[in-house]
Amino acid sequence: MGILIMSYTYNIIKAIDAKSGKNDKLKILQDVKKQLDDMDPTSYQQIFIQIVENTYNPLINFYIKPVRINDNTSGAVDIENPKTLHILHRLSAREVTGNQALQELQNYYNTLTVESQHVMKCILDKSFDCGMSLKTINKVWDNLIPDIVPMTCQPFNDKNSKRIKFPCYAQIKYDGSRILVFVDLVADTVRYQTRNGKTLQIENNELDNDFKLLAERVGEMGDILNISSILAEPKFVFD
Repeated sequence: MGILIMSYTYNIIKAIDAKSGKNDKLKILQDVKKQLDDMDPTSYQQIFIQIVENTYNPLINFYIKPVRINDNTSGAVDIENPKTLHILHRLSAREVTGNQALQELQNYYNTLTVESQHVMKCILDKSFDCGMSLKTINKVWDNLIPDIVPMTCQPFNDKNSKRIKFPCYAQIKYDGSRILVFVDLVADTVRYQTRNGKTLQIENNELDNDFKLLAERVGEMGDILNISSILAEPKFVFD
């Protein structure tokens, strides 16, 4: 049974969250897409797709944590309106930063309904937290979300060893965390995030400066290790 897209994005999230199976979650999104395809392309419901993209695209960041938003006031505005996209663009493009960005977001947040405020926090947190994966989204909307696939290691076994052509290079594979590093020399910023778009709070000027020397507004990918348990001074190693 499908759901009515005429309700809030909040209701879609809750409907997906109520399903435990991947196929059931996929079916709900497919029903939503079918309903949207039958609607006027300019209808406000179409913003749902852009909300999904802003939430799950790992290359989009808003630089404000949901915990910084005050929940004391709510209004009557739904999340599915052009002002939402305008605010999100200003944040991601760094047109407003710091306290100005927080205040602008807070002012708009106060006009949203309680349900839409929940959705806004999901967008900022880069997840609807309903068991909906990037792969599920791209099955419904082809390549809506860029899937950043890292070059991973494979276990050394009989099957894989046959693929090695000697002589070859070898190195130890440490058990690190996969991260993306975005360096913007114009804004003088270094941003670290997971493949899923979660921002990592790494405050390390030495590491930041190393990446600024390596890059000019480009991204890097690799594994990062915190070996503070080994060294006296906390240190990060990027492979």
